[in-house]
Amino acid sequence: MNKFSLIAALVILAVAVVAAYQLGTQQATEPAPAEETSAAPAATAAGPREPSATTRSPAAPDPNAAFTHFRVGKRNVKAILSDGPIMWVGTSGGVIRYDTRNDEHRLFDNRSGLLANGVFHLSKLHGRLAVGTYGGGLALMKENGEGWDIYNIPEGLADAFVYDVLEAKNGDVWIATWSGANRVRGGELDDPSKWDTFTVKNTDGGLPNDWVYGLAEDEDGVVWMATEGGLARYSGGNWENWNHESGLGAAYQKVRDQISFTRDPAQFSKHHARQKTEMGLEKVDVAYNP
Repeated sequence: MNKFSLIAALVILAVAVVAAYQLGTQQATEPAPAEETSAAPAATAAGPREPSATTRSPAAPDPNAAFTHFRVGKRNVKAILSDGPIMWVGTSGGVIRYDTRNDEHRLFDNRSGLLANGVFHLSKLHGRLAVGTYGGGLALMKENGEGWDIYNIPEGLADAFVYDVLEAKNGDVWIATWSGANRVRGGELDDPSKWDTFTVKNTDGGLPNDWVYGLAEDEDGVVWMATEGGLARYSGGNWENWNHESGLGAAYQKVRDQISFTRDPAQFSKHHARQKTEMGLEKVDVAYNP
């Protein structure tokens, strides 16, 4: 290698060294990329973070657990009654007693004295649990909680299907059934002479339909009845009722083109007629459906 070649090589090497030094210096003084220099979370800078609105202490109730699902098998639930810490649940398979304090539950059905498992109604009557059944009449739980006193057609009940029970202020007990309404004067259920039955026929149409769904008493002691054929009220031996013709609702034939369903709602009553067969009451004529 001659002198000129050596000098040229040294110059190139020097330039490379200077360039490398300048590049390293520039990188050392440039800001770090954003992801490396972003500020730490505010909670870290400000000390320990306070619990947020969605953070719950172990003792706090979980709002996402507001609903608890209870399995009742294939039973459907038609009635419920709160009695202090006890919840009574009326199902198509009997009555369930649920203790909210310890999650214990017990089933009462035809194996424990009810005449039918299907339950329409639950209430307290004379301080005792009253169960209105479909096909098994009215049952009152004995005071010791074991066994039932049954009130059915032989005792004066209008029908074995019981939809509602009302204890009036004057002590009378009213019972809504599939074949009229019963009044038990003074609430003396064990005295057959105290039982009265009201139907379309013996009230001369005062009760607009024998199928009575619900009962209520107003502040004046007037008893109101919800029936398949309209609304009725009874006061001092006098009846008054309201139906389609008097402005209560509207006749299906007049409004059928303006409503979403296409079946006559009156036909739904066939479901209850079929229940008599499903409950093992094959001898009952299901064609009879007041």
